[in-house]
Amino acid sequence: MKLSSFYARCGGNYADAVARFQGEAPVLRFLRMLPDDDSLSNLLDDVSRGDAPAAFRAAHTVRGIAQNLGLPRLASTAADLTECLRGQTVIPPEAHVLCDTVRQSCDEILSLIAQLEE
Repeated sequence: MKLSSFYARCGGNYADAVARFQGEAPVLRFLRMLPDDDSLSNLLDDVSRGDAPAAFRAAHTVRGIAQNLGLPRLASTAADLTECLRGQTVIPPEAHVLCDTVRQSCDEILSLIAQLEE
């Protein structure tokens, strides 16, 4: 799959990402790093452990990565989770639902990344 198709399928902003990274090659390089990034697994672990401050930091990181790569759906769901966790000392019940939404969005993006052309 071409990079422009990837962005179309995941609701991303191809033109913005290519402009931000000054070309397709850097965008592809950073997208291909996502499967090895531990931000999502840290988020899931922090939420399951009930560590709200750590979960907040992990959600904030996922949001930042998504924004930088021009992935607005993931950025939006991670931002919602970030705000839900902001200032919390325990994980609010709604954070579990939001965390599942972030995980599903990440899974979709990772699946599409695996289909990108070399």
